[in-house]
Amino acid sequence: MLLMALLIGLFTSCLKEGPPPPPVSGLLVVDASPGSPPLNFFLNNNQVNSGLFSYSNTLGYFNAFSGIRAPTIYNSSTGAKLASTSVTLVENNFYSLFITDLPNNIGFLLIPDSLSAPASGQAEIRFVHLGPDAPAVDFAVKNGSVLFSNKSYKSYTNFVSIPGDSTYTFNINATGTSTPIATATSIKIEKNAVYTIWLKGLINTTTDSLKIGTSLITNAWY
Repeated sequence: MLLMALLIGLFTSCLKEGPPPPPVSGLLVVDASPGSPPLNFFLNNNQVNSGLFSYSNTLGYFNAFSGIRAPTIYNSSTGAKLASTSVTLVENNFYSLFITDLPNNIGFLLIPDSLSAPASGQAEIRFVHLGPDAPAVDFAVKNGSVLFSNKSYKSYTNFVSIPGDSTYTFNINATGTSTPIATATSIKIEKNAVYTIWLKGLINTTTDSLKIGTSLITNAWY
């Protein structure tokens, strides 16, 4: 199954009669706010999630009308509005929207997704730093090279190519050191796929579910 073919089909389908469909973009949403309550996510007046949407969960790519849009999140239990912002989505482009920061100061980070097909036998990978109390970090293959260096909170990288159909352990080290603050262990990277690894959680917490770690998103495969 070719994810990109399906996604592109969202953009290229048209009506046989009547006006053309409005321009759309692809949007993926991640709750990266450690300790946030379960959320309801709205884009303008339309609720996107149909089930529980809580910390570390992902809403996979969905159609969003292009142009200026208003992402808004609510506490799903109380209905209280927690945060809202304005983003501009370009027609036929893909984006990842991360819900960020701690619950008392919750915010958003919109990242453009360049979902080009990897070269033969390769995969594409990028890194997003979303650990609110973590220092700047280097992202390295264990016993291998540093792929991304000196990435601070809310910074992100471009996609880079690595060999696919391989299992990796990635270390996220405080910049300039070799001691990991988090490790992504035994990550299977398939060829012809596009991935995001994001740093999540808190260093200074005693709550296991909120401790610093990583999460993997498969953005596309071909």
